Amino acid sequence: MFSFKKISSLLIALCLLFSGSALAQKTILLKENLIWEIIAEVSGQLQVNNIMQMAPYEMNRPEREYLENYRETDFMLNILKQYGFSDVHVEKFDSNPQWDAVRGRLTITSPRREVIADHDRVAASLAKGSKSSNVKTELVYVPHGNSEESYKDIDVTGKVVISEGNISSIFKAAVNKYGAAGAVAYEVRYPERYPDMLVWSSVHPAENTKGGFGFLISYTKGRELIAQLKQGKKITVQAEVETKEYPGKLEVVTGLIPGTDRSEQELLLVAHLFEGIAKQGANDNLSGVACTLETGRTILELVKKGVIKKPRRSIRFLWVPEFSGSRAYVKKHPDEMERIFAGINMDMVGENLFKTRSIFYLSRSAWARPTFFNDIIQEFAELTREMNNNGVSPYYGKLALQIASPLGAQHPFLLNIIGFDSGSDHMVFSNSNVKIPMAFFNCWPDDFYHSSLDTPDKCDPTQLKRVAFIAAVSAITVTRAKLEDARTFAALSAGKGRRRIADKYEYSVNLIQTAEAADLYTAYKKAAITMEQSYKHEIANLKTIQLIAEDDKDAIRSIEIESANFNNEMKASLKSLNEFYKFWCREHGIKPQKLGLAPEEEKMSKLIPAKKAKGMVAQMEVDMDSGLPESHEVFKYPYAAWELANFIDGKRTMLEIAQAVLAECGGPLPEKSAEFFYSLEKKGVIELKTK
Repeated sequence: MFSFKKISSLLIALCLLFSGSALAQKTILLKENLIWEIIAEVSGQLQVNNIMQMAPYEMNRPEREYLENYRETDFMLNILKQYGFSDVHVEKFDSNPQWDAVRGRLTITSPRREVIADHDRVAASLAKGSKSSNVKTELVYVPHGNSEESYKDIDVTGKVVISEGNISSIFKAAVNKYGAAGAVAYEVRYPERYPDMLVWSSVHPAENTKGGFGFLISYTKGRELIAQLKQGKKITVQAEVETKEYPGKLEVVTGLIPGTDRSEQELLLVAHLFEGIAKQGANDNLSGVACTLETGRTILELVKKGVIKKPRRSIRFLWVPEFSGSRAYVKKHPDEMERIFAGINMDMVGENLFKTRSIFYLSRSAWARPTFFNDIIQEFAELTREMNNNGVSPYYGKLALQIASPLGAQHPFLLNIIGFDSGSDHMVFSNSNVKIPMAFFNCWPDDFYHSSLDTPDKCDPTQLKRVAFIAAVSAITVTRAKLEDARTFAALSAGKGRRRIADKYEYSVNLIQTAEAADLYTAYKKAAITMEQSYKHEIANLKTIQLIAEDDKDAIRSIEIESANFNNEMKASLKSLNEFYKFWCREHGIKPQKLGLAPEEEKMSKLIPAKKAKGMVAQMEVDMDSGLPESHEVFKYPYAAWELANFIDGKRTMLEIAQAVLAECGGPLPEKSAEFFYSLEKKGVIELKTK
């Protein structure tokens, strides 16, 4: 007979087994067996292998690369053809002259010989922009070497200055202003953890100087040398620097997975292949390059094996020099941009999240660029989190870890889903000119960002596998979608939209209940605008599903029903918010006010901003900087100025735009946003038409 203890243990085990299955997240987008097929195909280790082939370490480029193709370009062209991508080619554009370091060594010659910086050993040790030099001179310590005041009583002419901090600022004062031969510095974010890390750096010789150079040395060595100089010891150094300039070029590598019957519609995947030319980083951004590459390879292999059919819509891949390459490509191919309905930008996606102390961020497209594709990506990102972070799993005492690479970290998936975030190529594609809704994949922060320690050993096959899975399964879902999928997408967006609206409602309630009596009406008005515009944004997301629904009446009807539901819910939410406002008016002993437009808002409701430049390329040449001071209200709210410009379409009024931005960014109030538009009008880049 079983003992009570054995029976209890068996029951607990069964409960854990079935509770794990019951809690496993399901998705309405794809069948489970297909999801497992995609997980099985996508590889994290292949991505690490590709990263190591492109940049096993930060290295000096031979002259051949400046005269022909960069090594990364050749690698990508070869492997894209090997994987079976279509339309594989490189496009080249002229650029600014390219600086190159042939060699750069800084040696202590007295009191004893020691090499303290060598570009051949650690490329980050020589600052970009350094000029050819061969000098043997004294090393001089200047405290606070970035301040011109520090040089008043110290003669640095012809000498090498050493100081703490940013080499660019030290160089500007020591070399450009006071005639030093060069500058040496140490600049480390976390000296207690990475005392030998060198951050990427640049110097900018003035035209009226003979040039000069900048060297980065380790925190440990810098402290040691400065201590010796403080004690009065004399140190001489020899700097041997040889640099060249080559004609500048931008190389954009592109490939395509062609669609079948909807090939006029394209999904974009972009990653920057070059983080500048002089410096190369494994995570920034060869991880993004490898991940987009693996996304495409996975889709092609699944098609080849008959697991999925060829996508109906095309998938365009771009690997670019950051920002500059994207701009050049867009200007050359505006018609191609018109075909792209949405995209993903991958920038720093492959980090070992625990080693780099980072989090994976999924940044949704800006409100001015609504798209249902955000919710498809979010669904699979959340599924990935559930499949790896589920602690109530069949394996008692362990996380689920259902998407992991055998050679990768066996860690949970640290995911944060946020609104629009900037800082990479998606800004080029989603701005007010190109107007493509772009999601952004990014790991941030990263202890080793832009430094000598951004090397392949920080890349994690498990993280790369998970991110490529999210991208591949999202791309498969949207590019193969049929008319009937529009109903599913509408239900998904409506569900996730309600979660977002719930957060906005909580935020709006908090605005009211924390306001002082004198500010209560303003807080209520801001809360009401936030709620109304949040619902309108979710309806705008739903409307983009028309791309899938086409002219199918049933599919269109599902979108209309969900939109109508949001409109009804908006009325109920605004009514509830009004009651909440009245309650707090009673608490403060003041009379409630009815919502209404102030005189400036009335004026804004009748003015429609429109760009004067016509066409995508012409608009890209126009500077949309308002010229307002940095202290202005529009700059106190992240991305508010960016979105005010992005919403300009010649149809929306100033008030409609200002209210949408207030809801998205938390401010500013409409009358402050008006000053942004008036400033652009004065600058001559927009006109304000009367409604």
